[in-house]
Amino acid sequence: MDLGLTDKTALVTGASGDIGAVIARTLAAEGARVALGCHTRRDQAEQLAGQLGAAMVVTHDLADPASIRAAADALAQRWGRLDILVACAWVTPGWARPDHPAEDTPIAAWHDQMRRNAEGTAFTVQAVLPYMRAAGWGRIVLLSSGAADGAPGLEQYAAAKAALHGLARSLARSAGPAGILTNVVMPGLIPGGGLPRLRSQPQRDRRGNPGRPGRLTTRGPRGLRARQLLKTWVE
Repeated sequence: MDLGLTDKTALVTGASGDIGAVIARTLAAEGARVALGCHTRRDQAEQLAGQLGAAMVVTHDLADPASIRAAADALAQRWGRLDILVACAWVTPGWARPDHPAEDTPIAAWHDQMRRNAEGTAFTVQAVLPYMRAAGWGRIVLLSSGAADGAPGLEQYAAAKAALHGLARSLARSAGPAGILTNVVMPGLIPGGGLPRLRSQPQRDRRGNPGRPGRLTTRGPRGLRARQLLKTWVE
């Protein structure tokens, strides 16, 4: 499948995570040059970069706008352009029971989600927009989740994810005329290091039927599905 991404450059934040790594692999397989953004797991990002060919690793901290700008600038300096942003980086909220009282959520938990995650993602968008405006073309993909529609016990996480939808709708009007398209993606649960407790519990679909979360991959029928989804995000 040719997505027309040959020689495009992409910044994937959170690329050392499960979803970010698959997206980076898919972009690279379609001919894009990919900067793998990471915060603490640089070794994993370096290992992935070694498998992708035209790839580099940049470090950033969602709580540090200067580090985010430096990551975007490093990509543009190396490849002369910055075409695509896929914002996967996120500070995990941990887990709480649905009956956890919202008033008992620590202030620090709200700060992690709103200041580091919601604002950090906004700062990342700010860092890439000048390059996209200069080129008259850009694609921005923000990763949200179903929690944006409500997550009892994790109100701070739901609020931060919902903020991405408002950001995307605003960018559609402010940056769209410049050739910059913005999408929000809401993936479901996947097995991974961030969900150790959920993996041991039976999963159910929206109808309440037993099921299990899927795993994103770049190979086989699911790999085709990942590429098809990416096509809708970046075209």
